[in-house]
Amino acid sequence: MEMFNPICVLALLIGFVYLFFRQDEVDKHAMYRKDLEGDLYILREMRKFYLEHQIDTMTMDDAIEEIAEKVKKIK
Repeated sequence: MEMFNPICVLALLIGFVYLFFRQDEVDKHAMYRKDLEGDLYILREMRKFYLEHQIDTMTMDDAIEEIAEKVKKIK
């Protein structure tokens, strides 16, 4: 029975470690995107409330546009 080539075993180990940390980065981006989408939802709901009560929404509109752009960049 042949033994595994140590170089192949080492390469597999390095590959698994790389994939593990790569998945961690993907998860961070997904969580960040979900956070931004949540912020965007809250701001839009606040904007509806402000419009119902006839309060100025100019600053809120700017924030909504900025967060929407960040979400588009992440996707």
